[in-house]
Amino acid sequence: MVSEPERISHLWDISHYALKAFKEMGFDTGKSETPIIPLFIRDDIKSLILTKVLLADGIFVNPVVSPAVPKEDCLIRYSLMATHTKGTGGYLSGKITKAAKALKILG
Repeated sequence: MVSEPERISHLWDISHYALKAFKEMGFDTGKSETPIIPLFIRDDIKSLILTKVLLADGIFVNPVVSPAVPKEDCLIRYSLMATHTKGTGGYLSGKITKAAKALKILG
């Protein structure tokens, strides 16, 4: 991190890019200010189904469901790394949005 500070800068750039994209697509991202972006689903079953659908498509996200959080705060966590690119982020956010729409999570 000390010898390659550009990685940190890049991570923040793609994090802000992804956060903006998810908000524009209709996701509730809460008050996220980190490269781990919460996508509130607000339904345990839909959160788990979405996680399973995305994993089958090669996309790993972490579900956070009750009792870890109240049922109305269920979410999936989309985590970014400095090795991601805006292209990768756009591709993944598009796939996540498509799956969420197919499951009637987004309108």
